[in-house]
Amino acid sequence: MSELAWAHVERGDLGTAFEVLWEPDETPDPAQIRLLTRAELQAFCGNEDAALGLLADAVGEAPRVSLVRARIAAARGDWQAALRWGGKPPESPGARARAASIVARARIEIEEETAGARGSVDELSSAAARARGEGATRAEADAWADLCERHRAIGDEEAARKAAVRAVELWDDMAMTLPPPLRAGFWRDLRRQKTRAAAKRAKPIATAPAATGVRPLLGILRRLASERDLPKLLGLITDSAVSLSGAERGFVLLVDEAGKLEARTIRGAEDRLGKHTAAFSRSIAETVLIDQEPVVTIDATHDARVQDYMSVHQLMLKSVACLPIEARGRTWGVLYLEHRSASGRFSGMDLSVLRAFADQAAIAIETAALLERIEAQKQDLERANEALREANLQLEQRLCGQEEALQQTRREIARLGASTASGERWGLVGVSEGMAHVCEILERVAANEVPVVITGESGTGKELVARAIHRASGRADSPYLSLNCGAIPEGLLESELFGHVEGAFTGATQARKGLFVQANGGTVFMDEIADMPPRMQLDLLRVLQERRVRPVGSAEERPIDVRLVAASKRPLRELVAEGQLREDLYYRLAVVEIDLPPLRARRDDIPLLCDHFLTRISNERGEPKKSLSRAAVRRLGAHDFPGNVRELEHLLINASVFATGGIIEAEDLAIETSAKPLRTAPDANNYRDFKDAERDRILAALNAHDWNRARAARSLGMARRTFYRRLKQHGIELPAGGG
Repeated sequence: MSELAWAHVERGDLGTAFEVLWEPDETPDPAQIRLLTRAELQAFCGNEDAALGLLADAVGEAPRVSLVRARIAAARGDWQAALRWGGKPPESPGARARAASIVARARIEIEEETAGARGSVDELSSAAARARGEGATRAEADAWADLCERHRAIGDEEAARKAAVRAVELWDDMAMTLPPPLRAGFWRDLRRQKTRAAAKRAKPIATAPAATGVRPLLGILRRLASERDLPKLLGLITDSAVSLSGAERGFVLLVDEAGKLEARTIRGAEDRLGKHTAAFSRSIAETVLIDQEPVVTIDATHDARVQDYMSVHQLMLKSVACLPIEARGRTWGVLYLEHRSASGRFSGMDLSVLRAFADQAAIAIETAALLERIEAQKQDLERANEALREANLQLEQRLCGQEEALQQTRREIARLGASTASGERWGLVGVSEGMAHVCEILERVAANEVPVVITGESGTGKELVARAIHRASGRADSPYLSLNCGAIPEGLLESELFGHVEGAFTGATQARKGLFVQANGGTVFMDEIADMPPRMQLDLLRVLQERRVRPVGSAEERPIDVRLVAASKRPLRELVAEGQLREDLYYRLAVVEIDLPPLRARRDDIPLLCDHFLTRISNERGEPKKSLSRAAVRRLGAHDFPGNVRELEHLLINASVFATGGIIEAEDLAIETSAKPLRTAPDANNYRDFKDAERDRILAALNAHDWNRARAARSLGMARRTFYRRLKQHGIELPAGGG
């Protein structure tokens, strides 16, 4: 297992080497050898304290201990000590080979001044190429480090720097396989530090970027800070980056609304080299965007970080510098610079300068984008104000010269139109106080899994409300099924609700799923719940409590998940008091009750309902929309509508068929003359007449019920709060002792 770990080290996979040595499985290695191999690996990775700590626990195995101490001395650059400790090789062939390698390195370092001690350039280059071909990453990195020292010895500083960069790239790849806490120690090795410093040495002045001085940089930053036009700013950023770095071409790539990088400015591509060269390595750019770390490579085709990217080879990239453009936690995109004709182009450029430039560019982009957004908002506000001024002027012109009654009517219509939004959300039409109260309750109960009971006269829209509750709930994508309990014979109701198995009763030739199983996950609407026989009420109560159903003729129960919405023409409390509904079932059903007002209690909604139905009739028949004459409106307003909204709809459908023109007249409405209308002023053709007639009706109702307000309100079909508000509006005061 120890030799397997060092095989991973030779390939540069330090992380796997650690995993092999620290995995809990039993291995054939003795515990002492395993402990000392761990210490040697820690020493190789620069973690001297960890290695010494493991040595403190070692007993015996002096040659192995010596190997660890030789490794620690080599990391410190103490080559005399490394030579001394490495001269005591262990018995294991692999450990002996590693000790010999340390000894050879120590002798080379001690004889550094001896000519040719490190070998010729050709020999070292061949060693690096051979190690690369064999996948021996560690040996290849050492060969490049030796080649760096050899070039320095013969005075070729540029070649030395390039060799150092290659060694550092390989070591960096090795370090990246380590867990983050171990990476810093890897670079404490003295030889790696020296090579890393050599890689950062500046190139000769002749190949340095065109503008690296402080004064040109400050001038560029001042121009960035003063530019407010975003397209011009992006062009300035790209031009400045190309100038600073001496790049062949540069791009500013910003993140679009879909989160993808988009080339916003390109310099040195289309202008000098043709449009087809405007492509860039998206793989490199997206890597920088995701990792938030710059990528600078002086030889992309041989850099292990990017050499596998297809775009690097397709575009024949040589040198690439790509940095994130970020400010105050937001990443705007990346700054991308490249050379396709020369390697090593960015080696003399201080990365900190480019990073500082990218940071300032991000701040300038953020400022320009903010100003652009503020300007757009300002223009939108100015357009809105202008539209509002024009609308106000048109409104004033329309209202000018009109009578007070007409002005009041128009304002009322505008208010009603604006108030329909809440009702339209639920598919309901109406702005009366009663309907507003219904919508308010729906807002609260739709998304909550509470049982709901809807009460109201026939034709008030109980099933419409039930469907609205289902659509607004989390069950909207699941089934919605309805059942009228009074329309199913008692003998079939149980099978209808719970289903049956084959042969459960005469005629049951095949099994059938009940309503609750069919609607599983959805909503069941049960109309006229009180018409259900007492025995079935008890079965329904059990299903609601246990949330399980048993088909007729079956001994097995099936779990269900159904929301129940019940409905009744009469309040359930009255039905409980009369013995038509079980009290325990009532408390299970009536968690929330919604009382739908009859149409006669919300006469303000009649015009809106008429408009709604006439529009729907027109759309369904594909013919022009008809309208109501004033006489027809008055006749509808005087009718009691015992059939409520359903009756109004049928009246309008009938009138649309028989009306000869585009206007529906009063005589086109098939209202029974025997129907008892509400008393109204004979010619209530304006708002004041309407209010006077309303006051007369209220006074008549109060007199008929000994001034008992509750009974008077019920007789008029008004909600109590509406009735009390009407009393206040008309200045009607109760006599002393009145109710």
